[in-house]
Amino acid sequence: LYRAWENFDDQLTDHHQGEHAIVWPALAAIGIAGATIDTFDVEHEAMAADLTTAGQAMARLRSTASRSDADVAAAAMERLQVTTVSHLDHEEAVTEEPLRQKEGDPALKEMGKQFSRRSGPARNGGTPTAAGRRPRS
Repeated sequence: LYRAWENFDDQLTDHHQGEHAIVWPALAAIGIAGATIDTFDVEHEAMAADLTTAGQAMARLRSTASRSDADVAAAAMERLQVTTVSHLDHEEAVTEEPLRQKEGDPALKEMGKQFSRRSGPARNGGTPTAAGRRPRS
């Protein structure tokens, strides 16, 4: 269970760090308002906080395997789910149509190229992942 958590944590963190570095500039280039992107950043901060809380709860559960720690971890995961799904729904509602309309825009083509060059999170003997974090042991 903890290994699955680590993978999920790495994937979600990498995805949202990639959005900051790659997607936000492309969205701005196709006309998404800066205030909207700022709102996405606030949502990312909430997700990061909930991800940290859930990670701490999962680490505690890993060490104790107690029912009470399982309940705490489940509640933290539920909160993370609400925060993340709310953000993803918001992001999709705001960006889906502009992305479709500007499909051939050079900024979006460059965004696709940048994402294709990313290796994504990986665990390989202490080498930093694409998200800049070291693998956990």
